[in-house]
Amino acid sequence: GFHKADAMCALSERPNAIDQVSAAIDFLCLTLHEDELPKQFAPKADVEVVQYADEDQIQQRKLAARMADLFATSRSAAERALRNCQGEPSRAFRLLFNGVVYRGGSPP
Repeated sequence: GFHKADAMCALSERPNAIDQVSAAIDFLCLTLHEDELPKQFAPKADVEVVQYADEDQIQQRKLAARMADLFATSRSAAERALRNCQGEPSRAFRLLFNGVVYRGGSPP
């Protein structure tokens, strides 16, 4: 299934949806990288996903992938941390670290 953090984020994105589960699944399918989708939601072999990005976006995605590996989290969570920290890697690392150590919260 989906990572818990991704599912919680998706539910918070559509709090007033009539069918929250359906809205959350739509959100996850549209925002997660295809490698992060569960098998039942992954694109089929005959589907080609074309993505255009500039060099900065490509570098941010590579950094997010490395961060996701380091913190055993999803790529979308790492990308979200980078966005929330205006692309500053040290702040994003701290945010992800605090999420792991303090279970999504901040230090006491």
